[in-house]
Amino acid sequence: MQRDWREHHFNCANVNSGTTDGISQMKSFELRRLRETLSLRTITFAPIRVKS
Repeated sequence: MQRDWREHHFNCANVNSGTTDGISQMKSFELRRLRETLSLRTITFAPIRVKS
């Protein structure tokens, strides 16, 4: 599901701003998304690590 969503975003970026701009936009978006995911994961699983 996540891969389909990423491909959809990537395709939209290419259509909207051309291939090169689309790719750089995709990279910055993915990095921001990754950072958010990692911080959320840390917040979510930190208490579990402390308990175990």
